[in-house]
Amino acid sequence: MPSSNAVLIDDIAATSSPALPVEVPAWAHGVHRAGEQKQSYPSYPRGSWLCAEGSPATGVYIIRSGRVKETLCSSDGRKLIVRVLGPGQIVGLTAVLGGHLYDATAEALELTQAEFVSAKEFLQTIEHSSRWGLWVVTQLGQNCKQVYENLRRLSFPANVTERLARLVQEWSQNSLPSRDHSGPRFQVTLTQEEIAQMVGSTRETVSRILMDFRRKGWIRIKGVTWTLTNATALKRLTEACEPRT
Repeated sequence: MPSSNAVLIDDIAATSSPALPVEVPAWAHGVHRAGEQKQSYPSYPRGSWLCAEGSPATGVYIIRSGRVKETLCSSDGRKLIVRVLGPGQIVGLTAVLGGHLYDATAEALELTQAEFVSAKEFLQTIEHSSRWGLWVVTQLGQNCKQVYENLRRLSFPANVTERLARLVQEWSQNSLPSRDHSGPRFQVTLTQEEIAQMVGSTRETVSRILMDFRRKGWIRIKGVTWTLTNATALKRLTEACEPRT
């Protein structure tokens, strides 16, 4: 079994954001045009926080590179990963729009570059640029969809095995190009502790279930590359939880 500190996914947040409109300040452009010199943004090493749950929402962070996880913490110290964000997505968006505290703690999953924009400047931009405002609304819709999917995974499956099986199925939808016909291949960069936080369990339980999946030949793990070798078996675990029409 790969080390819990070395394993797991590169693309939970892979849903790309819509292209940014052009009538906005320079900081609002997430994609550099060909020929332009790439700007340098503040860097956040893995494990560093961009903002903390419950702290004043002084602004937003636009992710330029890397991955960031948003987590909620219970009164007894347990953590739940709400979602993972990638380049072009915005940390602290709902808090700044609503004028309240940050909803979650945002922590870098890998070396990440992000640009901070004050709440005042961000809100002024939305007020004066209809296209930028529309882009923000589109991203809010994507955020809502991702949260609903996470709630669905956490609420409907009856046990951790089913929740983990559903998560692996979701990951496999973002497969890598491959000539290997044994099944979809995808990359994972989360630790087993972080996977546990996504399915509402413990690292030990996740480790045991993944070992069982591998022993049965349902998945294959080599470093950060996973292969779903028996999609049918995982589907059997989750199809009973699918809503019936």
